[in-house]
Amino acid sequence: KSNGTVPPDASVTTTSIKTGSSRGMMFNMESLDNCLNMKTSDYEPFHQFCAKKCFNSENVIFLDKAISFKREWTRIFNVPDQSINSARQTMYRVAVNIYLTLINEDTANYAINIEGHIKKELHSLFRAAAISIASRRTSTPQSPSFQVTPWDEAPGPFTNPGNDHPLRPLTRHSIDKGSSSTYLVSQTDVSDDPFADFPVPATFSDACFDRAMASVKHMLWQQPWQEYMRTRRESIPSV
Repeated sequence: KSNGTVPPDASVTTTSIKTGSSRGMMFNMESLDNCLNMKTSDYEPFHQFCAKKCFNSENVIFLDKAISFKREWTRIFNVPDQSINSARQTMYRVAVNIYLTLINEDTANYAINIEGHIKKELHSLFRAAAISIASRRTSTPQSPSFQVTPWDEAPGPFTNPGNDHPLRPLTRHSIDKGSSSTYLVSQTDVSDDPFADFPVPATFSDACFDRAMASVKHMLWQQPWQEYMRTRRESIPSV
């Protein structure tokens, strides 16, 4: 695996492997890992390729945010004198933001495509929080500027993906339809913290997105990454 010193364009010349498929040469998973984890020179072109050619740039955005989530988890839990409960709540907010903007079909215009059992696991972790937020929004329709996630405009890697992935109108009905579960919903003013009365699930951890990441990354590697890298290689003048 990479030790962090791979040259930015090394994947173009060193990461193809032979397979028995009719596609012949395929670029290995490590080349995609380098691109995503190290933000090599291929990252932005690949993101644009996915958006314009494959129409699935939400997958790249999700992986980027999930990778940043795991890095931030490691950082925040190593802060001296950090309260574990406070750190868990902070990271839960970040995770809910990812869930709302890129996973939950009721709030993300472009949700990632993952297996049903993986999606079910994520719903069990974040759906109740989403309903709590929706309840606060719908209780004050006169305040259209109320943010779904109060950290969206904060600087850093966890901001809302922006115009490429706007949030759909969020209502409790749209999220709770078909559900018989009862969720904790705060009745305090919407200007308060929407998570003030919401407990972080005991099963929440830095591995919460791991299954979704593996699924999305494998899907990207199988086709978009192969097509991008072949196009990239063909554009290099032969010597």
